[in-house]
Amino acid sequence: MQAGRYRSIHLLCGLALFGGLWAAEPEPTDLRSPEFTARAKEGFTDLYDLDYEAALKKFTQLAEQFPEHPGPPLYQATTVWLHELFLRQDLDLDRFISPGYFTEKSKREMPEEQRKFFMEKIERARSLGEAILAKHPKDPTALYFLGAVEGVLGSFYITIDHSVKNAFSHGKKAYKYDAEVLEEDPKFYDAYMTVGTYEYIVGSLPWYIKWIAAIAGFHGSKEQGFKDLTLASQHGEFVADDSRVLEMVLFVREKRYQDALKIAQYLHKQFPENFLFNLNRAQIEEKLGQREEALRIYLQVAHMAEEGVPNYQKLKKVPYFLQLGPKLRRAGDFEKAENLLSKVLNDTAATPSDRALAHLELGKTYDLSDQRGEAEEQYKKVLELPNVDNTRKEASQYLQQPFSG
Repeated sequence: MQAGRYRSIHLLCGLALFGGLWAAEPEPTDLRSPEFTARAKEGFTDLYDLDYEAALKKFTQLAEQFPEHPGPPLYQATTVWLHELFLRQDLDLDRFISPGYFTEKSKREMPEEQRKFFMEKIERARSLGEAILAKHPKDPTALYFLGAVEGVLGSFYITIDHSVKNAFSHGKKAYKYDAEVLEEDPKFYDAYMTVGTYEYIVGSLPWYIKWIAAIAGFHGSKEQGFKDLTLASQHGEFVADDSRVLEMVLFVREKRYQDALKIAQYLHKQFPENFLFNLNRAQIEEKLGQREEALRIYLQVAHMAEEGVPNYQKLKKVPYFLQLGPKLRRAGDFEKAENLLSKVLNDTAATPSDRALAHLELGKTYDLSDQRGEAEEQYKKVLELPNVDNTRKEASQYLQQPFSG
């Protein structure tokens, strides 16, 4: 399948373009003040805590205070883009590393008003960055800032529009800007993130594509890519945590799960209100075969969401419980599985399709816990609801013969 053949390119293109979101301030001006830096980092913390409204408010205030600074409009655009990904549930680790993610169209369209806002702020940031570069040619920070604009644009196109062509176009520009930054100043560590991810991408191409890339002038090494990302995560001023996220995802891709877990644990400790980092821990524990620990974390996240822990209440409980219920059943914890699936049926946010899935999974759970009568009742209810992923066929099958796992 062609999409599968190029899945590594699509995935890693998105990762590369993710680089450089939090650009440093232009040195030739007085905008690199401690006040600006401190306030900008407050907004970044809100972003990592999944509090997009608070982040956007801080960056809007920052734009009013520093009207000639390219940072605030770039941060405003980035906030709107990441919020859209969050609403699409696209920031989940398992979702992000799936082969078809960068080629499958989303069921959700980004609101036109939000898209327009994103583009306007991106162009504002670009024009301000170019104005600084015009006054100070070859200035590393101005070059880096323009690279950040291209990086965010590329990320937007691959994740929102799933346009590989546009993503590569802007990603290539981002890489060129950051490569030039490092030529001017090898200790500009933030620039190593985009450069390092580019190295990894090209170094990861299959052999039957790599020779074409070489002819086109693209060369890379996975090993060098990880070295550059480490420089960015250990010494970067603004992109250290961004680089850690990239390292975590790439470690998972390389099946270096212990290394990925260490980063997930660090990020969860740094940003305890971000339930995604908590879920990353569980997902990686699962890949390590630590099913019991993974389930403990999954249930902890569910409990925190129900208790309304700040930002955990943003977790969409219906799809989450629909995924977690079967995991618990497979682990033999029928009581907890039944409890979660019953909550789906009692949730007013559950759609008829959600209810069909919940009834089917609940029927399977009852069958395995020797409650055949209750199981049959659940299967019958499935037949009255929309047919989702062959739910009716399965229900009819299990009405004839109990589910055996």
